[in-house]
Amino acid sequence: PIPEDVVQTHGEDWWKPDTVVSNGPFMLVGLDEEGLVLERNPTYFGDFDGNLDRVELLFTRPPGKGQSPLRVRQYLDGELDIYFNILPENIPAEVPNEELHFSAPTISTYYVGLNPSTAPLDNLLVREALAYAINRDEFESQVLTVEGLTAEGGLVPPGIPGHSPDLAIRHDPQLARIKLSEAGFPDGVGFPPLTLNYLYLIDAEKAAEIARQWQETLGFTTSIREFSGSTEFDDILVWLGGWIGQHPDPHYFLGQSGIIKRWKAFGWKDPTFDALIAEASRTSDRPRRMELYRCADRRLVAEEVITIPIYYGGRVSFLAKPWVRQFQYTRFTNYQLKDVLIEKVP
Repeated sequence: PIPEDVVQTHGEDWWKPDTVVSNGPFMLVGLDEEGLVLERNPTYFGDFDGNLDRVELLFTRPPGKGQSPLRVRQYLDGELDIYFNILPENIPAEVPNEELHFSAPTISTYYVGLNPSTAPLDNLLVREALAYAINRDEFESQVLTVEGLTAEGGLVPPGIPGHSPDLAIRHDPQLARIKLSEAGFPDGVGFPPLTLNYLYLIDAEKAAEIARQWQETLGFTTSIREFSGSTEFDDILVWLGGWIGQHPDPHYFLGQSGIIKRWKAFGWKDPTFDALIAEASRTSDRPRRMELYRCADRRLVAEEVITIPIYYGGRVSFLAKPWVRQFQYTRFTNYQLKDVLIEKVP
């Protein structure tokens, strides 16, 4: 929790190193364009099994947007202890095999979100056309790496209860064109240019591949645009985003996620979906609860078609020097620095 008096005193600067109040194992003491600096919190009384007193986290670009030659060189020269999210094909040959590590597949879903409250996406036929036009096999071969698995199921990813493995609308270009024609846009004629917005943490190549498939299959003009997040959602029709689970439960994706909140903010209302989530939240009958969440997922993906699951999180590859111990990258894409041990560096 953030102390109210700190926010009242410092306003929008409450989070900065000089004003932020920390109750975790580390405190933020530095932040600039290069990265951030954490120091051990002397007032933290929880378990602290590691020996880190200071952590420097340097910014770099995520997989798919290109690797940072500077950071790679720093790792090779021993200036970095860990290098996150490096694609295997970008790992220099001189890195020993024992320094290459992979996490388990992450609990996350990357999806196309559709705004069903604004024309022409307020027409179910249009939303169905967009879903049928996506070829996930081609998407995989063109732009997907070990970081992801094509999504054949719903919004709830594999690896947690409530996943529906065969829920996604399958590629059918002929049916996609029929749906768009029935909506009043034969061969895309009269359909307004469509911009696929993609979150800055997702590389442009993935968005470009989806936009290309839509344009080639449906005939209308497409483009892509990077955006930073919730502050720019007001005028967006379609976006490529993601949601990373923090709990192994379908409610985190279907009941309380930012995805659902975004559709609600657009004005989307569906009493059927709301009733399913409400009952699932109340029942203690586990099989019944999972079935309710699967029905809710089906409502979003196959019936209302306000989301198109594209891929699920795959393994995260990272490099770690041999003197790094007890570093675990979890399926929820987090790690506990308080558990990390740094042995004597040669």
